Order: sequence, then C-alpha cells, then structure tokens
Amino acid sequence: MNEGAFKRILNIPISINNLVNYYGPLGSFGVEESHNAKLWTPIGDYEYTVSNRNLGGFIEYLLMYGIFSIPFISWVAFKLYRGLNNSSITLLVFTFFILLQDGSTSNPLSWFTLFILIYQKPEK
Repeated sequence: MNEGAFKRILNIPISINNLVNYYGPLGSFGVEESHNAKLWTPIGDYEYTVSNRNLGGFIEYLLMYGIFSIPFISWVAFKLYRGLNNSSITLLVFTFFILLQDGSTSNPLSWFTLFILIYQKPEK
C-alpha cells in the first residue's frame, strides 16, 4: 500500500480528507504544514503525510482553494453537461474523471481533449 500507484488511486479521498480534517473550508492556500495521517481503506489503514498539495487533477483546486474553487469546478461541470451527446458520453465522462483524479491541470493535451469533446457538433 506504500507504492505510488495506490496513492494515485486514493488521490480524491486523500485530498478531501486533508481539506476536511486539516485545512478547513478555505483550503490550504499554500500553507506549509506536515502531519501524519491515516485514511481507512477496505484493505487496511493507509498512512501518509499531509501536505498542501496532492497528486493533481481538478480535485487539487478544491484542496488548495477550498470553497473558492467551487465556481470554477461548477463551470467545467456545466460545460461538460451541455457538451454531452450520445456518441461521446463515455469518452467525455472518462476524460473528466481523469482530469479530476490525476495529472497536472496545466497539461494542454487534457484541456484540448476536454474542449474538443465539449464543443463538437452532435451527430445527426
């Protein structure tokens, strides 16, 4: 459980746990703190070090900026909802969850893929 892949799987729960239990609703805002924490999982407790950043994705905006990130995340979710069509719904949802879960939010390929899927014309 101490491998990096397991931490990537738990990226969202770790970020939410850090926000709720250590930083509060306003987020970390770059505060340099370090705590030891445990997160319950079905296969045992996962021990990790709390920090003001995690492994990336949209969830990191929530960790860093707390409630101030909700308008941005809501805007992206709304645009995704409006951009849905039957032919690309699976790819669009998959892309959104990959962006939410992992990777740098400044990665241009992720944004390009997301916006192409949002703004493509529906098939007739």
